[in-house]
Amino acid sequence: MFIAFKKIFLLGLIFAGLASVVYAADPLADGLDECGVPVCQPQDTLQALRVVDANKRGDWAMKLKGRYAKSENILVLNNLYEFGKKLKVLYTELSENPSNDWVLREAFGLLNNAVLSLAKFGDFDAVKFATYYAELANQNARYDMLSYWTGKAAKIEEVKFLNGLVSFATAARGISINLQDDAWVARAATELINFVTVRLTALDPAHEGLYEITLEDGHNIFPFDKMTVLESSSVKNLIVSFVNTKHNVVVYSFKNAEIDGNTIRGEVVSGSFNSTQFEFTLNRDNGEVTGYVSDILHEVAFTGVQTQSTRSVFAGVPDRTLDAEAVIGEFSGQILGLNGVLTVKYRPSKKLYIAVFISENGELNIPFAGKFYPKNGVLALTHNNAMKLVISLRNNSWNGILFSTNTGKSVDVQFSKL
Repeated sequence: MFIAFKKIFLLGLIFAGLASVVYAADPLADGLDECGVPVCQPQDTLQALRVVDANKRGDWAMKLKGRYAKSENILVLNNLYEFGKKLKVLYTELSENPSNDWVLREAFGLLNNAVLSLAKFGDFDAVKFATYYAELANQNARYDMLSYWTGKAAKIEEVKFLNGLVSFATAARGISINLQDDAWVARAATELINFVTVRLTALDPAHEGLYEITLEDGHNIFPFDKMTVLESSSVKNLIVSFVNTKHNVVVYSFKNAEIDGNTIRGEVVSGSFNSTQFEFTLNRDNGEVTGYVSDILHEVAFTGVQTQSTRSVFAGVPDRTLDAEAVIGEFSGQILGLNGVLTVKYRPSKKLYIAVFISENGELNIPFAGKFYPKNGVLALTHNNAMKLVISLRNNSWNGILFSTNTGKSVDVQFSKL
């Protein structure tokens, strides 16, 4: 038995040695068939590349880059990513003229392809993807990464995933600014943030609604006591306003706010040195908020609590399965105490539902534009970013709320389909 065991042990050593010989025989050969990844023994490969001439180094990197340019194999991509970072260091060390060396560019290209592919096909992680973004070789690649995820975001419905995308895009914007990319790259990051913000607010509008606000003592700004958060259903932006209800004055208004997790922030710049900004964080469990507003001369902290939310209208499920045309037609109901008819149509060219409420006495004629969510049975309409009407089909009736960003007030509404 001991002899048999000894034979097995020796055979194992032999096969292990053979495997090592296979990998080491030509460290510049593609090792995919032998070990499942292109570079089986990175240190041996680096040493082999160190002693060959520059043309062979460049040719080797170029061929490997081309061979795996369209790979979606995560093991392969991770292998090329980790090895590519070492290769970049080696080629930089050996390059006589880094600013004009095609060999060095091929090493950068190999790493760049691996990073960009991992950024598309790897498991999404906001922190890791920000690292990938920073490691991309140039602003064109960084723009490609942002464009890819902007396209993908339209089909993502997981709120956690979308929050992660906002965090990534926020980090990417800062990275591009620090790297002094052209302004259009940072704008692409902002566009991704804005696009995902709209998706987030539509799928889980926890932030949207009205808030009672209390300012810290000792402030020296024109006071406000209400905050309104409105997702525009027609022009794809998030509007946050701070209102003084005693004097019916909108003290501050931000038309392109952004969501990052439970935080909303925004800025209005009206000149190189004159900007107004705000930020607040929402506790989704109890609706409490803490934040601040600042301008060139003042800053004030505030606390508050949400008093009305469109999230309540999205809650639950409709009475029956609805299609995209379920809200086209006329609804009888009441707005601001006046009876009237809400007429809804769809404009395929703009992918928008348009509507108008006309009161029986003719005093009200309010146009709206927005979206319909058949799965949730929710019709969300906006009037000039100043008024939001949200109704959902529950218990054979279309119920919801109407609130104003100018007054910070809301009313319950009820409609019946005619």
